[in-house]
Amino acid sequence: MSAEMSTVEAFLSVSTSVVPNIPLRTAVLLAIVLVVTSIIPLFFRKNITNKDGVPIPPGPPRRYAALPKYPERILHKWAQQYGGLYTVFMGNQLTAVISDQVVARDLLVNNGAITSSRRNYFLKDEIILRQRAITGTPYNDKWRQHRRLGMTLLTPAAVESYSHNLDYEAHIMVRSLWAAGKMGTVPVDVAHDSGRYPFNNMFRLSFGTRTETNQDPLIERALTLANEFMLLSGKPSHTALICRDTDLFALIGPWTNAVDFVKPLQWLPTHKRARAHKLHDQIIDTYGALILRVQARMDAGEDVPDCLRYPDSWPSFTFNPDRYLGDDLSSYESANLADPRQRDHWAFGSGRRICPGIHVAEREMWLAMSRLMWAFEINAVPGHPISLEEYEGANGRTPMPFKVQLVPRHDRVHVMLEEKDEVSVFKI
Repeated sequence: MSAEMSTVEAFLSVSTSVVPNIPLRTAVLLAIVLVVTSIIPLFFRKNITNKDGVPIPPGPPRRYAALPKYPERILHKWAQQYGGLYTVFMGNQLTAVISDQVVARDLLVNNGAITSSRRNYFLKDEIILRQRAITGTPYNDKWRQHRRLGMTLLTPAAVESYSHNLDYEAHIMVRSLWAAGKMGTVPVDVAHDSGRYPFNNMFRLSFGTRTETNQDPLIERALTLANEFMLLSGKPSHTALICRDTDLFALIGPWTNAVDFVKPLQWLPTHKRARAHKLHDQIIDTYGALILRVQARMDAGEDVPDCLRYPDSWPSFTFNPDRYLGDDLSSYESANLADPRQRDHWAFGSGRRICPGIHVAEREMWLAMSRLMWAFEINAVPGHPISLEEYEGANGRTPMPFKVQLVPRHDRVHVMLEEKDEVSVFKI
């Protein structure tokens, strides 16, 4: 306390000695004003205009180091208040948020040449991924090279060539759920088997292998790494957030990481920073070992399967599947409609950074959903309602754990499901 008083007294002494005619009370007020005016820019937004005096889009008055859990709720509230395009200061970073389909198309598609890059996030891009992932790479020649490599197995023609493998994995998923549910008599946590379905498809394309059970240690490691990545950095994201009514299509990055928006925090040896370095090493160890395994099989003369190697159209947000009646367009075709308000959904992003896996993802979902509907009546477990409001993860939309009853639709379901067995590796 005495040290603080000495500092204040010294400041006032200097102030009154420099300007001796200023009374002590006035000097104190000036000191307070000086401190307040120095602090205000740290907590409140800055009004920015271009050379013609046009201001940036409106937005909340204060700056945020991070947003609370379920950030889409406050983002939707701001969208209702500020309109289809607004801005938020996350620390020293100005972020634009889009909540209108027409604005999204105009900015991300028609002006994609200047809106297709990525902000460099400290934890995700610099520490965990080391500037190597296509989702975080700036819009440059490196990104275009990676995109071309990825598209070799993600075009519609390529997906068609291995669609029978996707169908096989969908069959195995339904079979596993049927076995776990014991003819509909036991509630089933669908997360494990439904998660193994896209996991195996990804593994098959990337490493020429697959897992045979949902207890495979590799699945556990991969899910642990994915969850840690989500907690540390948020999901790989798009250049803008798009929302419709009360729904949100894509988050603009790790809204909950203060370290990504407050520069001085990046200089501190924090626990979260240490976790990010550890995660990078674990990713290299896990997936690097898979690459080495593929290489070893090739060196041994084994016939390794080909895999990828480096050389507001809705009035309200309600569950209403009837809105898709008569819609025979694929997600990719819908994304290219002239009127963006007629687009079916925005889950795959927009513009030049639209998800390159859109074709395979849509095929996966169709095979999985159609087979599930063919095989089961899906019922909630009495007394255990499923929450549609809450979810796990800081930015991910993984639902809270739940169980359902999967009742076979007829007594021949098991006959069809037992036609195919689990295999370790299969050919395209």
